[in-house]
Amino acid sequence: MKAIGQSLVFRVAVMLTVALLPVGIIALMQTANVSRQADELNRSALFGQTVADVEEMRDMMHGGFASARVLATSVVGLRGDPEACSSLMQQLTERSVVYTLAMFVDTQNVTTCNSRSETFDITGSEFAATMAEDRVPMADLLQRGRVTGSEVMVLGYPVYEDGTYLGFVSISIEKEDLTVQRDGGDPVGGDGEVMQTPVDLVTFTNSGRVLLSRNEGDALAGELPAESTLAELIDSGATTVSGHSVAGEARIYTFVPIIPGLVYAMAIWADKTPDGLNWYSAAVFPMLMWIISLGVAYIAVHRLVLVHIRRLRARMIRFAAGHRSIHGESKISDRAPSELQEMNETFSSMAETILRDEAELEDGLHEKNLLLREVHHRVKNNLQLIASVMNMEIRKAEGEEARTTLRRILDRVLGLATVHSSLYQTSRLSVVHADLLLNAILRQTLSTALPKDAGVSPGMDIAGLTLAPDQAVPIALLTTEAVTNATKHMGHPDGPGSAWLQIKLEELEPEASEAEPIPDEDEDETLCSRARLTVLNSKGAPLSRDYTPPSSNGLGSQLIRAFAAQLGGKLELDQDDETFSLAVTFPIEAQPEGEPDAPIAPGERTVAPRDLPENLRKEGTA
Repeated sequence: MKAIGQSLVFRVAVMLTVALLPVGIIALMQTANVSRQADELNRSALFGQTVADVEEMRDMMHGGFASARVLATSVVGLRGDPEACSSLMQQLTERSVVYTLAMFVDTQNVTTCNSRSETFDITGSEFAATMAEDRVPMADLLQRGRVTGSEVMVLGYPVYEDGTYLGFVSISIEKEDLTVQRDGGDPVGGDGEVMQTPVDLVTFTNSGRVLLSRNEGDALAGELPAESTLAELIDSGATTVSGHSVAGEARIYTFVPIIPGLVYAMAIWADKTPDGLNWYSAAVFPMLMWIISLGVAYIAVHRLVLVHIRRLRARMIRFAAGHRSIHGESKISDRAPSELQEMNETFSSMAETILRDEAELEDGLHEKNLLLREVHHRVKNNLQLIASVMNMEIRKAEGEEARTTLRRILDRVLGLATVHSSLYQTSRLSVVHADLLLNAILRQTLSTALPKDAGVSPGMDIAGLTLAPDQAVPIALLTTEAVTNATKHMGHPDGPGSAWLQIKLEELEPEASEAEPIPDEDEDETLCSRARLTVLNSKGAPLSRDYTPPSSNGLGSQLIRAFAAQLGGKLELDQDDETFSLAVTFPIEAQPEGEPDAPIAPGERTVAPRDLPENLRKEGTA
């Protein structure tokens, strides 16, 4: 079997048996193209024939609405003179062979101005009621006119004076004058070609109400489109639609506007689109040619292009994978086409440019990080210097209230210093670790806020979240104020030594984000992670002599509310006889775009910074 497959006869036989496929594909494509063009020409011809069939009706209705519009303007000045008004109406009907009645109907549904110079009361007319309600131009087919007594098409046009509705002008046309009649058999065109006759020609309003048609009742209903209503097809802007009728017959529907936005005509045609040619007999030889061409093309492309492209692709993959040494790699052969050699030279030049740019970016980033760390270090040193000066002032202060106030300010300054210390010591300048920051601040705050003989062992449970630098400051100061307030107002619930304090930072379950709208109902709902900072302390006998009752208007309480607002969080206060609780729930959002793509430890989140409210921002700058 292997010998047969390697023989020249077998190979030639195989190539010859597949040589005709390209011709077959081209033939099939041309057949499909010819069939598509024939279908488009057929649709265009049917649409043009529909335009020709309704041209007389369209001219008649256009003229009717134009006359009604002119009468609506003229009637305003002739309302007080019924004879002159009726004379105007008579002149219109006498000059036209299709207008049987012209009249002006006032808001009481009474006409004294009409082409018959009589007074008519058309109260109860559905057409008059619709005109009075909609007050827009409209057309309708009346089975029996209130004045003419015959089946007529009525064209109505509203009459206004200075924006006040006065009534409407109507012009009646006999149905026989509008109906397009055709004799049996297919008509012959000017070039001798037999023209197709529509199954039905339907005139309808923009709401889908049928006015005129050749068929009636079930025959008409069976020929209407099954997939969509007439109003939907008009709203879609379609001019020619293929589909099936309600009766299941294949039909082509062509639409022509008679009065755009008001009256349309639809011709229903039997779908006589010819079937495609039988391609089985013509596909064998072209299929053979296609396969042999494919074989020749494969050999040529493989030898001239693919080998060299694969080598160039291998170089690109190595470079993209991080191997930045482009020298000494295997290059494409000198026998490669000149275009591929130019591509190889272009890649080499691009790679060298990228390497230079990366080196410059790394140097710039390293310099920026050094400068930023130096800034944080200097700020920390300056804050510690301020803290040292305040310590000196505390020692010199004579009043206990002054010393307490200075200690509170000192705690806030040291909290800011701790934030900047964390920033220049961390490996990522874009984030601050909450556990390291808050543990350092709590140790510092509790060492000065708790009395030495209080016997309180605070419980701390700080989750390993990560915060943006702008967010770290309000969280640090919020924690400092909350813990300081807790130590100031805590007490022994069950006698000396029973006081307790708990500080906890935890991550909560995600919830639906209200800040960003959901772009699509099919997309998953955007979830926003949350965190909660909780400070619990006992109540009872005061720990120190400088105990003061809690106040919601104190500076500490105001700062706590301000920092909670800056975090975009929700502040909750709760207390009973033995416990006081302060909790702030705030969102943990995704890391802002533009942050360095440094790795984040598992379980960490980034809290994006938020701006202070306007009132607090003004207070902070006052």
